[in-house]
Amino acid sequence: MGYRLVRALKKILASYSISDIQSMAQGIINQFFPEIEMPEIRIINHTHPTYIGNTKFVQKKDEKPTLTVELQKSILDDERTVHRTLAHELIHVWQYSNADIREKLLSSEGRYEQHGKSFNLMADKINAVYGKGYITEKSDATDVISQEKEFYILIQPHKDGIFGVTKFLRPSEKQKKEIQRRLQEGKAHIFKTKEKLFTNATDLNRFGGYSIYSNEDLQARLAEMYEMPNLDNKFQPTSVSSSWGKG
Repeated sequence: MGYRLVRALKKILASYSISDIQSMAQGIINQFFPEIEMPEIRIINHTHPTYIGNTKFVQKKDEKPTLTVELQKSILDDERTVHRTLAHELIHVWQYSNADIREKLLSSEGRYEQHGKSFNLMADKINAVYGKGYITEKSDATDVISQEKEFYILIQPHKDGIFGVTKFLRPSEKQKKEIQRRLQEGKAHIFKTKEKLFTNATDLNRFGGYSIYSNEDLQARLAEMYEMPNLDNKFQPTSVSSSWGKG
C-alpha cells in the first residue's frame, strides 16, 4: 500500500529515524497529491494532547515558503493513527501549496477555510479509498493515544480556595530551580498523573505562573489531589541526583 511502517515503531527510542515516516508520507503524496513537494516532517514530544498532528507554514521575506508537518511521538506505535494523521496534515500542505487556497488560508477568514470546502474535497477523495470518516476535520486531534505517558503536575493555592497547576515531564535545569523555589515557599505539592484533565495545563517555567481552571469539577479534583500523599521529597535538594524526574 506504500505506507507500511516497520514493526520496530513499537520500540522507538530517542535515536528513532524519521525515514519510515517520510516513506509513508511519500506514499500518500504519490497517491493523492502528486503535485506537491515533500514537507519537512518532525517528531515532537509534548504532554499537550489537543493535537497529534500539526502543519506550520512559514513565509519569510525574499525566501521560499517552508512547510513543516509535526507528529506527536506518542502516536508512533499505532500505524493507522500515524497514517490518518499524516494524510490529514498533507491536505493542509496541499492547501498551502495552492496559491489561491493559500491566500484564503492566510486571510482573516483563514481559520474557517482551513477545514472548509477545499479540505473536505480532498478528505472525501481519501475517504473514498480508506472508508467513511477516515479523515475528518478533527482526525488530527481526536484519535485515542494507546499508551498515555505519565507526567508531573505541581499544584499550588491561588486564592479563595482556588488552585493553580503547571505540568512537566523530566525537568530541565531551569525547571529544577523553579521547582525548588516553589517547594521552598511551602505551599506547592507535586503529583504524578495520567489524567487528561490536566494535560492542557501550562508547562512549568522559570518565570512562575500557572493555569487556573474555572471549571468547578477540575478545581474539586485539584483540591482533592492537593491533600493526597505527594512527591515533594523526590524533588527536594537532598534527593537531587541521577534520579531527578525518573520513576
